[in-house]
Amino acid sequence: MENTLITFKAQKGAARLVNGGVSSVCAEFDGEKLTVRLKYDFRDEPLTLTADASEGDEVSVIVRPYRIELRVNGALTDEEWPAGDIEIMGETKSEGDFVLTFDEIQPEKLAEAPFYTRCGITADEIRLPGVNIGDCIPFSDDREDEGDGLYHLFYLYDRHHHRSKWGLGAHQWAHVSTRDLKTWDEHPMAVQISEKYEGSICTGSIGYADGKYYAWYAVRMSDGSPARITCAVSEDSEHFIKTMQYF
Repeated sequence: MENTLITFKAQKGAARLVNGGVSSVCAEFDGEKLTVRLKYDFRDEPLTLTADASEGDEVSVIVRPYRIELRVNGALTDEEWPAGDIEIMGETKSEGDFVLTFDEIQPEKLAEAPFYTRCGITADEIRLPGVNIGDCIPFSDDREDEGDGLYHLFYLYDRHHHRSKWGLGAHQWAHVSTRDLKTWDEHPMAVQISEKYEGSICTGSIGYADGKYYAWYAVRMSDGSPARITCAVSEDSEHFIKTMQYF
């Protein structure tokens, strides 16, 4: 299973996907709160996503190898980051008070949208609902030769207050910038989790050399092995590409 889309309408009760006698996905709705649990072989405890919902709302769960999205009427409401494997396809069937429909879909049909890009927001608007801000990483791009005068703020994007991915954190680097410290522009996620072995993208530093920006950070490993130092590189301070080289 690479990328799976699970859909259903919010109805009071519970439903589950069963594969070989094992409940791989369970959904519960009490009329106000929606809870979705996914069972992976990485840990005994399932990953849990929640959202406020109403009867009849359209719910979708997008399951990638490295990230899970819970959406209600198309809006992103919660996220999780898995490790290990989950059994959904094959002989899986839906049981319960409502029907969970599932199908494997091609990666190109899954829009990468873990973050919203907004312009001209205030500092109070930077923090999104259900997201904590941690370990701020400032960087001033005001070089005499070709600096653009922007003040950048990178920070750890933190859902579930350090408890995502079974307590590994699953932090990622978010990015905003300003020229006047009053209004801010939000950029795409600078460094995000894209591999199952990445337990968390941890704190680091930004540097500039030879016309490129370098984001240095530690990767907390999902298997409990020592953290690894690596970096991502950008030519515009906005779009970073992981080097996948570890130290």
